[in-house]
Amino acid sequence: MEKIPLVYIKRGKAVEGKKRLDAVEKLKELRKSYEMVYVLDLDGVNKNRPNLDLYRKLSAKPFLWIDSLPRHIEDVMDIVIVGAKRITVGDTMGDKELREIKDMCDIEIFLRGDDARRAAEKVMKFGLDGVVIVSDKEKVDVPAWGVYPEEGIVKKLW
Repeated sequence: MEKIPLVYIKRGKAVEGKKRLDAVEKLKELRKSYEMVYVLDLDGVNKNRPNLDLYRKLSAKPFLWIDSLPRHIEDVMDIVIVGAKRITVGDTMGDKELREIKDMCDIEIFLRGDDARRAAEKVMKFGLDGVVIVSDKEKVDVPAWGVYPEEGIVKKLW
C-alpha cells in the first residue's frame, strides 16, 4: 500500500504536535526519502490564505501534494503556479468551477469532502483523479487516499 508523509503547515511553519519547525527544511528533508509529501495547509483550509511563498521556495522540482481547500478558481491556479504536483480541492466547489479547473490544470486533482460517495460522484463526473477521505474510510469506486493524522501519513486506500 502506497504511503506518503503528511505535514501540517501553519504560518509558514511545519507543525508537529506542539513543535513548530522550519517548513522548508522539514519538507526538503522528507523530499530526500519520498517522491511526494502531502501538505495540509491549515492557513489555506481555515482562512483561505495558503502559504504560497513557502511552496514557491520548493517548486524547482515539484513534489508537494497541496491541500489548502481552495475556494475559487484563482486560488487553485495560485497553487498550481507555485509548483504543486497534485492538489486537493473541496467538494463545495460548484460544477462550473470544477469543470474549469479540470480544463485549465494539467496536474492531478483530487476532491475532498465530508461525504466520500458524493465526492466520488463528482470525481467521475468531471474526470478528476480521485478522492481524499479524512474521516470514515468509506469504500468508493474511484482512486481514494485516506488521511491518518495520528500516524502522520496519507495512504492509498484502493
